[in-house]
Amino acid sequence: MSKNMIGIDARMISHSGIGVYLRNLLGSIAEGRLMPRDRLKLFGDGKAIGFFFGDSFKVEPFNPRIYSVREQFDSLLKPNMVGLWHSPHYNIPLGFRGKLIVTIHDLTHYLFRRTLFTGLKRLYSEFMFRECFRCADQVIAVSENTKKDILSNFRYPEDRIHVIKEGVGKIFRVVSDRTELEALRRYFKLPESFILYVGLVKPHKNVELLVETVCSLRRSGRIKEKLVIVGRKDPETWKLIQSAAGSDLDEHVIHINYVREEDLPFIYNLAKVFVMPSLYEGFGLTVLEAFACGLAVLAADTSSIPEVAGDAACLFDPKSKDELKEKLLVLLDDNTLRQSLREKGFERIKHFSWEDMARETVRLYEKLLGEV
Repeated sequence: MSKNMIGIDARMISHSGIGVYLRNLLGSIAEGRLMPRDRLKLFGDGKAIGFFFGDSFKVEPFNPRIYSVREQFDSLLKPNMVGLWHSPHYNIPLGFRGKLIVTIHDLTHYLFRRTLFTGLKRLYSEFMFRECFRCADQVIAVSENTKKDILSNFRYPEDRIHVIKEGVGKIFRVVSDRTELEALRRYFKLPESFILYVGLVKPHKNVELLVETVCSLRRSGRIKEKLVIVGRKDPETWKLIQSAAGSDLDEHVIHINYVREEDLPFIYNLAKVFVMPSLYEGFGLTVLEAFACGLAVLAADTSSIPEVAGDAACLFDPKSKDELKEKLLVLLDDNTLRQSLREKGFERIKHFSWEDMARETVRLYEKLLGEV
């Protein structure tokens, strides 16, 4: 084991969410040359890592299935090749004997374990979260709200929790090329005007409320905009949405299961407003992405969302269909309000930087290794 070598679990490099975090952390480290190349080793699928970073990093093959028994068995071997291990998620290697840093994005799998999981999966999430805070030498929380949740639910020293906020990717920007925009509109068969939601369709995301609201407003003739949902859907949650929305769901809602990351900014640019109805978010990256693309945002006034949005979004109670309906109507109708929010959004994203996130993270590596 090399005590000065830093290992990062990069198995989720291709995922949404944690994959975005990993790609931007590693990309910023490489671009800013924040660490000597021979100090850092990535553990994961060499082909997937190479797709994003070529030969910029040393890679150690490490592919046990996430949340599996095999993952813990393998953690007795591979992670112990390094002196410091950074887990980007709570599924830490229990057999690791060096210094451990864990990034906690949110406590979704713990706070919502009774609705998300049954049986062994629920027991796994409870056990691993407890072990995570027992074993971690330092914890990175991506928001003050996530830090507050950790302190409210676990016994962990506050001075070992570091809030290091995420950023917004450079690809998210205002697109002025109408030819490109219209080509993408035709490809995805998007209407001229629509309301946009980007994210997973799971119970805590509260998409059901948004779908019901849009369907109701369209049936009554009060709005013409359809709802476009971009993101993977949980089958059980989608069944509930279909049942609540009615047989004419497809007349009001367009679902796109997968969009390439490079195409997503175009969809943001084509939308009229963006809505984030979630009951719980550890950070809320899509709010920043919408801001960067010049989109007016209507977001839930809960968890970390107000912390990220500041005064640049219109906020609503995510448990009130009436309030969502009222504020959505105002935002769709008021050009001046949308323009004001657009300008505030551009200012707001200046407070978030992936480069700063990477720099602070590397500083934490060095601190834990006793180098600063």
